[in-house]
Amino acid sequence: VDGQWTTWSSQSPCSATCGAGVTVRTRTCAQIIPTFGGVSCPGTSLLYESCTAAQNCSIDGQWGSWNAWSACSATCGKTSTKYTTRACNSPAPLYGGNGCVGVAFNVTNCPELPDCSLCPMNQVFINSTTATCPSLCSNPTSTTWCTSQTPGCLCRSPYAWNSATNSCVLWCDCGCYGLNNTKHALGTVWQEHSCRTYQCMMPNNTADTTPQAMLISSNCTNCSYFGWSTWSSCSTTCGQGTQSRNRSCLYLNSNVPCGTCAGNNTQTQICQQSSCEVCEFGPYIPATTCTQTCGNGTQLLNRTCYNVAAVNSSVPISCSNPNTCGTNTTIGGSCNTNVCLTCTWSSWVNGACSVTCGTGVYVRQRLCQDQFLRSCLACNTTANATTNGTRPCFYPNCTGSRRRRGVIDWLTSWFDD
Repeated sequence: VDGQWTTWSSQSPCSATCGAGVTVRTRTCAQIIPTFGGVSCPGTSLLYESCTAAQNCSIDGQWGSWNAWSACSATCGKTSTKYTTRACNSPAPLYGGNGCVGVAFNVTNCPELPDCSLCPMNQVFINSTTATCPSLCSNPTSTTWCTSQTPGCLCRSPYAWNSATNSCVLWCDCGCYGLNNTKHALGTVWQEHSCRTYQCMMPNNTADTTPQAMLISSNCTNCSYFGWSTWSSCSTTCGQGTQSRNRSCLYLNSNVPCGTCAGNNTQTQICQQSSCEVCEFGPYIPATTCTQTCGNGTQLLNRTCYNVAAVNSSVPISCSNPNTCGTNTTIGGSCNTNVCLTCTWSSWVNGACSVTCGTGVYVRQRLCQDQFLRSCLACNTTANATTNGTRPCFYPNCTGSRRRRGVIDWLTSWFDD
């Protein structure tokens, strides 16, 4: 006779107090002991299942890689430095974990640079971020500060940097810049858009020594609108918004801008994007198996952030950003709170006698019941093969000797057995 497994035990508590772990259920080879050459129970006595604790494990922060070194703080001299940074994001601290240990900023000296006294002609070394710096010829102002320039050899007032010659020149030698960034020397007269005349000259304000392109005549006529631009993007990403388009007032069917044209140069219309999301949490639903089949177990419950504005959808639609509703998506809950049933046999109860005269038998019965006296199916039927029993019962003799002898003979044989 081969061995038989008992039923699996209840599931053990999760092995982890945070994060992922395992639970175990056991059984023993004890239902029937192997005899007469029978084999032991096949299979394993342990059953492992994964589980997740309700609390997330803390994660300590780790440094990411160092960023590239910055440019040196100066282009000449012996006091230049450079720096690099790193972030605590590989990973960042989570769930109460510790931050990164160490520094996020590192500074070092640059290799030795040339002597600052070796700047080219008309240039000086400027290391102060508050010194007045010259401007470019393409944007000549005398009040630009050095905060946006790298310290080093720069043009010094009254010189400006001319990118055409890669040199420092006097502002008056910068010239004027017209259409398409074309350079015109001081005193030059030129025409733009076929109807406007400019001259490069010094302004009347004697405090400003920068040449400027001055409009000296304009005879642009016959102005008309030509061609609408394409519509702009909608002003909103969802719901109702607006978009616009423009048209240009041009001279004689050309690309030359003109004065003013009759009518509006801008149009606006309503645009309709897809409906804006209205996000709400759905109900909590089980995410893990209950830890017990009865007697108040536990399990994890999840809920999803749904777009309740999607009324035309036959199935729930999640919001594009699951954190819109909040981050509290998982909780622990009770499950299988019903009382565990214990099934046992009741006491024997005599039924009716099998005859109304002479000698018969009672039919004895007992019921498989739980602790609440309700019918049950889990009583031990191996040790109790039947729920019926018999006991003799006696009534007055029946009429007729043949019938009486038959009953007495039967009763005698019953007691003999």
